[in-house]
Amino acid sequence: MTVAFKRPETVGQGLPKRAAARSSVITPPGSRVRKMRSPGKNAIASMEGAAKGREKPRGGVLQSGGIKKITSARQLPFWLGLPVRIASVSTVVTFIFGGAVLAIYGTAVYSQQEWSQQYGKLEKLRREERQLIARNEMLKKNSGDNAEAPESGLEYPASANFVRLPASPPRPFLPGPAVKAPQPFSSNQPLGY
Repeated sequence: MTVAFKRPETVGQGLPKRAAARSSVITPPGSRVRKMRSPGKNAIASMEGAAKGREKPRGGVLQSGGIKKITSARQLPFWLGLPVRIASVSTVVTFIFGGAVLAIYGTAVYSQQEWSQQYGKLEKLRREERQLIARNEMLKKNSGDNAEAPESGLEYPASANFVRLPASPPRPFLPGPAVKAPQPFSSNQPLGY
């Protein structure tokens, strides 16, 4: 375990350049401390040279200030990228086809349920229609049977039972009041809106 302490004389102040160079790290006995190396003059010169275009960086893009940005994505060869592209396209196509199949299946099931409900209603209406026709025919037959019964008080029509009314005498034609011909409208005012 490594522990670093600041010297008491620099507490509350920024480290002066000389003190920063002399600051030490206190370590417990028996532990090893790895020193970080500062870039040497040659590394700084190579960065400056690369920034000016004299040297090309390896494995990255050089940004302003001589700092190299490391690119993590490498360009795959066409033969290796083709299966990846095919897999992504086939995934999209599979989802589209799956959605279409589910939509068609859902509409088929829904339409079948709706059809069966409506067909049940149609059969019920047909059954009620047959019952109404049967009741109507039964009422006709019962009313005919009741009319033929002697206690109903109904008789068959006979010419002796007809009521004859004498014809009224013809009336002479009376002319009505004379109808005047319509006069043409001669006003300049509008008739209405």
